[in-house]
Amino acid sequence: EYSLADTIMPSTEPTTSVPPTISIVPSLGPTSSMSPSSSPSISSMPSGSPSSTPSISSEPSSVPSVSPSSQPSVSAMPSLEPSESSMPTSTPSKSPSSKPSAAPSDAPSVSSKPSSVPTTVPSAAPSVSFEPSASPTMSLMPTQSREFLESSTAGDRSGSFGVLFEVTAKRSILIQTFAVKHFGGNGFNFHVFTKSGSIGSSYSDASAWTKLGQASYGTLSSTLNNPVTLPSQNLSPVMLNAGETQSFYIACVGNYFRVHEESAGTVVENSDASIAAGLNKYPYDTLFHSSTQGLGSTKYMFQGKLIYSYGVEPPSASPSDIPSVVPSISTEPTFISKAPSDVPSLSVKPTGAPIDPTAQPTISTAPTVDPYKEATIQISIPSQLVLSGFQMPTSQVKINTVLTLLADTIKARASVKLNSNQRVKSVKILSINGVPFNGSSSRRLQDSALIEYEIILEEICSTSKCDDSQAVANALYQSVTQEMRASIDDGSLTTAIVQSAQASGADADALLSAAVESGDFGEVVTTIIGLLGDFYPDWSGGGYCLNDGNEPDYMKLNPSLWVYSTRSSCCTRYYSYAYNDCMGSDAV
Repeated sequence: EYSLADTIMPSTEPTTSVPPTISIVPSLGPTSSMSPSSSPSISSMPSGSPSSTPSISSEPSSVPSVSPSSQPSVSAMPSLEPSESSMPTSTPSKSPSSKPSAAPSDAPSVSSKPSSVPTTVPSAAPSVSFEPSASPTMSLMPTQSREFLESSTAGDRSGSFGVLFEVTAKRSILIQTFAVKHFGGNGFNFHVFTKSGSIGSSYSDASAWTKLGQASYGTLSSTLNNPVTLPSQNLSPVMLNAGETQSFYIACVGNYFRVHEESAGTVVENSDASIAAGLNKYPYDTLFHSSTQGLGSTKYMFQGKLIYSYGVEPPSASPSDIPSVVPSISTEPTFISKAPSDVPSLSVKPTGAPIDPTAQPTISTAPTVDPYKEATIQISIPSQLVLSGFQMPTSQVKINTVLTLLADTIKARASVKLNSNQRVKSVKILSINGVPFNGSSSRRLQDSALIEYEIILEEICSTSKCDDSQAVANALYQSVTQEMRASIDDGSLTTAIVQSAQASGADADALLSAAVESGDFGEVVTTIIGLLGDFYPDWSGGGYCLNDGNEPDYMKLNPSLWVYSTRSSCCTRYYSYAYNDCMGSDAV
């Protein structure tokens, strides 16, 4: 049923309102909208296939994809520079890159673990260390300077295929090689032999000679390389001590070299060695052919140079008249014999005639007295030195050996200028780098060590009351500290330390490269020990009551229990059963 309605402009046909349909199956394609929605719809179920253009997300997903993309994503706006990782990988890639990098890295990579095998070829240039050593490397065997003894005489010049001569050392030398004068030419093949002592009759006896080595040259110029120095690495060195003679034979196969005819007894020499004229030889089919010249009054002098370095002097056969600066350290100390000798020892200078034994034992009215038991000035010098170039060992035994050796070397150096009334009683190592040393420290020391030590010296008083004790102490202090400073400045203390370490073996090898950089000395502390008494019982030494200041630490810590002001009171307390023996010359 219809009803009329008032309208401004009636429609041409009636409008029929239809409610929207609800689709069970959505359309297969999108509906084209004349006016798209202001905001996109959010689908609860994503599409089954990707869109033709990538969507740009303003809020990326919080969870990564389950599997990687089949191909890399293409960025619409690639980054202007490569990304840098804030945490690079801890391990290198298992295989190298197939291509080298386009540009070298700004700094070389630093390997945390160097390769276990060296490279097959050396580097074209030395590697530059990012952490160079704090101090230069000190060689355990530094290069020695070479010395020369030139053999150039005025005799008639002659050519030789072989020359024999004798070298006598005036001090210890290490003969390293020879420089040989020649006339130039082709095909020089030098052979060098040696034997101990003089040439004698062994000039054709090959078994008497030892070959040192050989060197060959295709061509030698008579001007540019004359004389020619035989490479020392081709020859074994020969050590000669003072007074020793060594014979040498230089032969050349293929060409001849230069010698001079001289009269018997001709020598060339310097302050280190001498070369005596010898024989001329012709090594035809063998190097020790019997053809030899110079067996008469005419001799032949090698022309060229003897090249050597200074050797280490051997110990003397008999004791020296003055004590050593540094005590020698035996690697095999003397053992106390368990039984008497089967036969008596023979004296080098026995008495001219035997002496009949006395009928009765001799009784001394004044037994020998230790001078340092009398009134004595004792001074203590607090000292320190800086020792560099060594690594203190971790073994406690080796640490004790090194520091004991160091103390003994300082003691020997401080004793050099002391007279018979003076002595260095002891040198005590107090601390290393501020750490007290008590003989049982296991802390590993550094390459450079500040060593604090104490020099304790004694001098017998010139008067019974030691009236001039301070003046004597000051003079003793000046004498010892001046000697120590001089030995530090001129390097002799370093030399003494290294020599002692070499003599003591492997336990002291940490000191082989040691060097004393500097030293200092504190104020002297003076004590008059003879007048103060301090007699103590010498349990172990058999000296009864002594006042030499060597009482054990437990007595020093409790002097009221052990130490007495007079010898008499000490002897009464501890040696009443042998009082007179204890009192000695003081017995009444």
